[in-house]
Amino acid sequence: FNPSDATLNTMVRVLCDRKSILEAFDFFKTLTRNADFEATGSNFQMLIKGLCSEGKMDEALQLQAQMVGKGFKPNSHIYGAFIDGYIKLGKPDMAERLREEMIASQT
Repeated sequence: FNPSDATLNTMVRVLCDRKSILEAFDFFKTLTRNADFEATGSNFQMLIKGLCSEGKMDEALQLQAQMVGKGFKPNSHIYGAFIDGYIKLGKPDMAERLREEMIASQT
């Protein structure tokens, strides 16, 4: 079985909707270890947003590093997810730092 981008996004979305974000993260890690599967920017984005919404910032940062290592750049949706996550965790300084980084990266 070799899942498509759409299949992975659907599985991640279903797991996120069920509040099973860590299960979605594990599913993603298992698939990306498979040499036949290449994650896309949308795969990373969806999972990062889910992790941030659950306050799993360390896991989201780990995934963002993997994403950047694969040649994808964070977009405003990913920055927004991190900013929202840090605000929910009561870390406005981190949120502001990321907002400034986002603005600088878009100029």
